[in-house]
Amino acid sequence: VPMTDSESNFKLIYGSVKLGNAIPLTFDSDVKLMATNYDENVKNKMKELGKTRFDAILLGAGPDGHIASLFPGQHWRHETDIVIPVYNSPKPPPQRITLTINVMEACENVFVLIIETKKAHLHEPFCHRSEITTVEQST
Repeated sequence: VPMTDSESNFKLIYGSVKLGNAIPLTFDSDVKLMATNYDENVKNKMKELGKTRFDAILLGAGPDGHIASLFPGQHWRHETDIVIPVYNSPKPPPQRITLTINVMEACENVFVLIIETKKAHLHEPFCHRSEITTVEQST
């Protein structure tokens, strides 16, 4: 999703949160090339910072249980790159890129923002109860 798209998580938080070492994405219609280039940019930034893993990742959660662009039922478990292309996404756009589960598992702190309470139960198997914080939205 281009960073200017209303579905872009990067756009959603970029103006609201100090992102320190965020690595902006250069959009390309060739999703494989975009994933390869972004993977390389991330690796270069990590090397520059002397890091072997992310300190923190902020992710969104979809109504079907997907996190990032890792959708249920797709075969992404054994990917070794940091960033991979996703084809035939069940949510538009059909082609996109995502961080891999290995990157998320190695990260020091992973924050998953779940806007709708009805989606929270989908992610409980991945969290210890003590790690889940619920914040009620005031109206």
